[in-house]
Amino acid sequence: MFDEHVDSMRNSFTRSRAELRGLQLVSSDKLFRLVNDFIQHQEELLNDSGAMIDRLKRGDFTKPEDLFTSEMKEKTNTNAQLFDEILKQMRKELGIGGT
Repeated sequence: MFDEHVDSMRNSFTRSRAELRGLQLVSSDKLFRLVNDFIQHQEELLNDSGAMIDRLKRGDFTKPEDLFTSEMKEKTNTNAQLFDEILKQMRKELGIGGT
């Protein structure tokens, strides 16, 4: 069950990363950097999630509150902000809004 979930996350991320890399071919330097940062954080979160699932598979419930670490929460928040910045920058570059 856990392995299928990890495989699904990795496959989804691989598809998303390919699409984002395609976007970088036609983007400004600013958007290119934002997308790179987003991809890097997503890769880190994917790896962190895999480690968390490995702990669950081993039955390591000694500190359940540590499964989703504050670092993971911070990365998640950072990625949400990066995604918003990416959307704003894309709209700006397309001339349909944003500042």
